[in-house]
Amino acid sequence: MASTKKLSLPPQGLNALFGVQDQNIKYLETLLDVSIGARGNELLIDGDIRDIETVEQILGDFSDLFAEGQTFSDKELRDAFKQIA
Repeated sequence: MASTKKLSLPPQGLNALFGVQDQNIKYLETLLDVSIGARGNELLIDGDIRDIETVEQILGDFSDLFAEGQTFSDKELRDAFKQIA
């Protein structure tokens, strides 16, 4: 069942999480068959409710890690996304 969810993320690490030209988010969209639209730190996620919940968990967890000062390369993020998804 298709659904839409609005998600707000803290600004810390948001650029790194999204990646250059949003490559990390585009990769996550492909992995989970969702559509993610961003405006500032607010996201609209469209897709199956289970996939949306997975995206929400992934982005929330990594946002928390960035807020704690941890850093990840784009490759590390994409590898983690692949393992979790």
